Amino acid sequence: MKKLTTILLLISALFFGRATAFAASRTVEVAQKVYAQFPALPRSEVAGNPENTLIRRMIQYHTRLQGRPEQSRLDWQLTLSDYLGYNINIDPTSYPERSLLEADKAALDALTRDQRSQLIRVLIQAFQP
Repeated sequence: MKKLTTILLLISALFFGRATAFAASRTVEVAQKVYAQFPALPRSEVAGNPENTLIRRMIQYHTRLQGRPEQSRLDWQLTLSDYLGYNINIDPTSYPERSLLEADKAALDALTRDQRSQLIRVLIQAFQP
């Protein structure tokens, strides 16, 4: 029984490790698509890690921390309202890059209403298979 439990734990670790790696690469891929379609959007990269951008952190917050679906316009609007301080207060301790939370909020707040709508459209399109 102990061997079976160990084997099951190893299998699940391999499976979930691959799933996590796939999700991370998918997040980077989607963020790149968003920046390609919306080049005026600030990248707010982390020094030494050009893949850790504002949009990547926003996607991580939206999908992993809030568990919201990727292709729902309403849920992306909720995420934007979180960043703008109108919905849920974002907990800095759980945010993907704690030190950049305020800068990310300010960058999204600086967008016009039309730019925010465009961002949501581009995000939904980028997640299309």
